Amino acid sequence: MTTRRRPLGQLGMKVAAGLVLLGSAVLGASTTAFAGGSLTVATTTQGSLNHLVGSSIARVLSEELDVRARVQPHTGESALLPLVNSGDAELGLAAINQAMGIYDGEGTGRTQHDLRILTTLFPVKVGYFVREDSDIHTLADLEGRRVTHGYMAQGAMIDVVNALLANGGLTPDDVRPVQVPNVNRGGDDFAAGRADAFFHAVGAGKVSEVDASVGGLRLLPLDTSDEALTAMSETFPKGYRFDQEPRDGLAGLSDTTPLLAYDYVLVVGAGVDDDLVYNITKALAENKPKLRQGAAVLNEMSLERMYIDWPMPTHPGAVRYYEERGVDLVAPQ
Repeated sequence: MTTRRRPLGQLGMKVAAGLVLLGSAVLGASTTAFAGGSLTVATTTQGSLNHLVGSSIARVLSEELDVRARVQPHTGESALLPLVNSGDAELGLAAINQAMGIYDGEGTGRTQHDLRILTTLFPVKVGYFVREDSDIHTLADLEGRRVTHGYMAQGAMIDVVNALLANGGLTPDDVRPVQVPNVNRGGDDFAAGRADAFFHAVGAGKVSEVDASVGGLRLLPLDTSDEALTAMSETFPKGYRFDQEPRDGLAGLSDTTPLLAYDYVLVVGAGVDDDLVYNITKALAENKPKLRQGAAVLNEMSLERMYIDWPMPTHPGAVRYYEERGVDLVAPQ
């Protein structure tokens, strides 16, 4: 028996056309953000290094790609990275230890396995700051003093601050912890006289703000003895020593100072379109002069260290760009 096809009437043609449009919309849904749509870059609060860098990235992506990239600030990485995992934000910034801890569900039991690394950005340098005229000169001098701690919205910071204390031969029991939710609140409490030392990133806007409000800051240097550096690395294995030279915009440094550093990453959702991620990676890798105009710390980006073999997976769109450029996968510091 032969089945004859009947010609489509006007209604049938409209239905067929509608199905084609619907199919195109479904297939193109993952790329609409790149076709003149919007991207959300999730950051921490204004005044943080995270927010400064995220703002610079959003501006460059808006200029270089056909997107409207906007910054969306949050209290901390533990709030913003789950939004990237769920697809409510395309991009987010975090220290590598924070990204890995949230990916694995450390402390919460809720893994976030739809997070992917897009690129490693730069080493972030951190430390405890005191007033310039303070009698506290070393990390060991923090014993018995009021020191910002806790970081309930930035839980991964606990290992970092405890590593600094360990470098000075101290534990949290040896200081008077001032509980704060995030690094910016710690700066505010210090400026208000509620702490003798506060923890923050070198070069952050909040540090410059506090420096101006209290009449000058001084960053406490690492103890560079083998014993002290070993104690620090045992507490925070992803951290390493970095000798920072003074320059404009780095409040609290007057001489070359040994600091604790660790790598900062840009994270993307696993469901973000490969071509979009490829183009974001390309825009960041090839527009360093524009990026550093908005955040001087991005001057430390290098193509050779954008592709690092972290325990978290790298998004395939980013991998495609690195492989095309001949960038080798390198080991962490």
